[in-house]
Amino acid sequence: VEWWAFQILVLLAGLQPNPQFETSVYSIIINSLYSSQCSKFFLLVVTSMRISNELGAGQVSNAQFAFFVTLGLGLVDATTMAIVLFSARHVLGRVYSSEREVINYVAKLGPLIALISFMDDIQASISGAAKGCGLQVTAAAANLGAYYIVGVPVAYILAFHFGQNGKV
Repeated sequence: VEWWAFQILVLLAGLQPNPQFETSVYSIIINSLYSSQCSKFFLLVVTSMRISNELGAGQVSNAQFAFFVTLGLGLVDATTMAIVLFSARHVLGRVYSSEREVINYVAKLGPLIALISFMDDIQASISGAAKGCGLQVTAAAANLGAYYIVGVPVAYILAFHFGQNGKV
């Protein structure tokens, strides 16, 4: 779900007035976000397994405890990754590009990159818990709605109707 939404945004970036610049910046942002997602996916899988095992054993209180531990770990991970991405905002552009305009624009978007990373980590914790409770369809519907009913249309409106072109 997430991957295809990001691919749609790549296509939209290519329709901007300066597509080479927009896709360069967007690619750096996506690569930066994906490089910070290993811990997120680990937490999602572990949470799903732990909660489903506890519920399967009839240990509802242990499943609730596992959920709160997951939220705590998710907050720590989300905060850590957001701080790292925010702190590295002046370096991220240089890792992928030598163009001064791209480097400066990525640095300007640093707070947004950190916020997206933070929210995505929290979403992974909650999604893992939902999947562990057997609510895979609900979690999938929430993700579909978040990306395709809210995220992509808002990005389109901001880029093409308000002329944001990736600006914060």
